[in-house]
Amino acid sequence: MKIAAEIVLYSAKVVIQFSGVPRQFDVLVKLPPDGKYDGPGFDSILNEEMLWNKGTPHYGKDFFPKIHLADLGKYGRPVIVVEDFRKSGYARVLDRKLNLQEARCIADFIGRFHKRGMELKDKQFTVFREFYSKFQETVFTESNFQNICDKMAKSSQSDDSTTLKQRLQEHISKLQKSESQDHGQLDTICQGRVGRGNFWFKEPTGTGDKLEVRIFDWGQARRGSGCFDLYCLLRDIESEHRTQVIEAYIDALGLTSSLKESQLRDDLAENELIYALLVIDEQEKALELLKV
Repeated sequence: MKIAAEIVLYSAKVVIQFSGVPRQFDVLVKLPPDGKYDGPGFDSILNEEMLWNKGTPHYGKDFFPKIHLADLGKYGRPVIVVEDFRKSGYARVLDRKLNLQEARCIADFIGRFHKRGMELKDKQFTVFREFYSKFQETVFTESNFQNICDKMAKSSQSDDSTTLKQRLQEHISKLQKSESQDHGQLDTICQGRVGRGNFWFKEPTGTGDKLEVRIFDWGQARRGSGCFDLYCLLRDIESEHRTQVIEAYIDALGLTSSLKESQLRDDLAENELIYALLVIDEQEKALELLKV
């Protein structure tokens, strides 16, 4: 099974002997194709390996999947082995928009994740800097840039495709430079792939239980405004739930006294083109915004 063009995912059962007693684990094994040590697939695994091995002590175990193995070369190829969510009753929502309960659950999740990143920046900046300085670029790769340019050539008149390409390069350069710059009150580590295909939900099983959510793929993590992840979430909800979801995100940040919904809306409007470029399936929209 492929979860991205550059990553192959295998489902497996692993049996380990504990004091002579066998114990079975249902796992998902993530590999770049052909064990390559370059390209977006390997870079994605680099990001995840760093987050899981170095990030867990600072973020805790609430955000990342349960990791059984994350290694870049000990086993002859880069490999990540994580729990198989499906065996614990988790499932994705792929055939519809998120309902309000699901959307608020995600807003709370990413809000709490962003809050930890903001705390790291304020109290342990050397750790925060180590993360963002070592993140590999997995979106604006050379091949992806060429794919966007090819789409431009097909959708534009021949006399303006060159201009659009130049504008695209300017925006991408601006975004790449911004990864080492301060993004103000919302500056944090972004999850990078907030979308229905990456959310795994577990329905409540008893009285008082809450809807649970896990996020599987962390390979596109990057530094930026928390509004990028929020932008991605808002794509997957009904418009009438927008205000309630934004409020849930602000509540999770714990900044209700100083952060206003209007500030988030301003950020989303001002950076819509940049955020659209960062989302692979939004790049057609980004091309339209470039023409404006």
